[in-house]
Amino acid sequence: ECVNKYSTTHLRKLWERTVQGVTCAVPFECPNSVLDDPVGLLACSSPDLPESFFGRTPLTLNGKAQFYEFLQSIADGSILVRGEDALETGDFIDGLTSEITISMVAYSPDYGIASTIQITATLSTDVKVDFKVDHFQALEGPDLDRYRLVAILGIVLAVVILGDKAFWVWTQGRKVLGPALFLDIVIQVVLPILYFVIRLLQVQASADDIAKTIGEEGLSGVPWAATDVPLEDKLQRFFDGVEAFNAKISVERSMAVFYFVHALSCLLRLIAQTSVHPRLSILVGTLREACGDLWHFLLLLLVLYGGFLALAQAMFAGQRQEFATVISTFETLYDMMLGSLPESGEIPSQFWAFDPLIMVFAITYNFLVFMIMLNLCAAPVPAV
Repeated sequence: ECVNKYSTTHLRKLWERTVQGVTCAVPFECPNSVLDDPVGLLACSSPDLPESFFGRTPLTLNGKAQFYEFLQSIADGSILVRGEDALETGDFIDGLTSEITISMVAYSPDYGIASTIQITATLSTDVKVDFKVDHFQALEGPDLDRYRLVAILGIVLAVVILGDKAFWVWTQGRKVLGPALFLDIVIQVVLPILYFVIRLLQVQASADDIAKTIGEEGLSGVPWAATDVPLEDKLQRFFDGVEAFNAKISVERSMAVFYFVHALSCLLRLIAQTSVHPRLSILVGTLREACGDLWHFLLLLLVLYGGFLALAQAMFAGQRQEFATVISTFETLYDMMLGSLPESGEIPSQFWAFDPLIMVFAITYNFLVFMIMLNLCAAPVPAV
């Protein structure tokens, strides 16, 4: 059943004409899946998954139900025999397929780095192909010793800074206590110690993690050639190893975010400390003096930006690639805020000035945001 009533009738009539016409008549032959059910030939998209596809039942991987197949099985031959059915591999990507992902796991023996590679094709009004590569490295031997030394030095330095802060409070008295000192201790002492301790424990266990995920206890230990092990058990062990490895990758991403937050806080602290010098305080001083006007400027910019983003999504999402999604629209408007205009294609219909509505939209946005907001409102902010 389709959402639109006529679509259901239309697809059923197409199916009837196909099975009753010359397409399925001798000497041609249509499979029973097409002769018995219209869905076997044509169907509207649906969020419901079929019970099986290409002889496989759906499998939940990373919280998402999907059908799976070995790349070699559908790429190296035109016919795939599964049970009593002879399946044409060219039909693996059908009209109901919305996304297909090729997943690979690679390992570099020289560097002890395991990598996951995912190539994803999204099938909608057009085909969008993207890829994602993640790495997990095991440290052992001299590399682990050097990392352990660096981590210990980092912890010692944080303790020394804590001692310096304590001595300063002891000499200056309780008058120096306050939010600024607390924030300084968090940035210089607490976060570094947390990061180095957690990271050191993870790095020391990285070799065992590699062995349990892609080693003999994981992906490399799947008995593909064993005839006494059911295929379902092999696949389950394989996907369990993939999920365990993806969990380690997620932890690596979390630690990368932790490191980024800490490094960014240290950078902002360094910028704030430039205010103690009268000749270096131009940035901090300007922000301090203009914070009131800057706050209202940002509010107005947010209103304009959000309004133009909503208008672009409502009017041009189905026409221009740069306005197809919220993220792409945000990126396009950010570029236009710096003075650029939408890209033009190689034919006249792809020029940004070809459509009068897009032309008016682009010029209006460029005039209000780039010319007025940035060049007339923000430029005269005084510096101290």
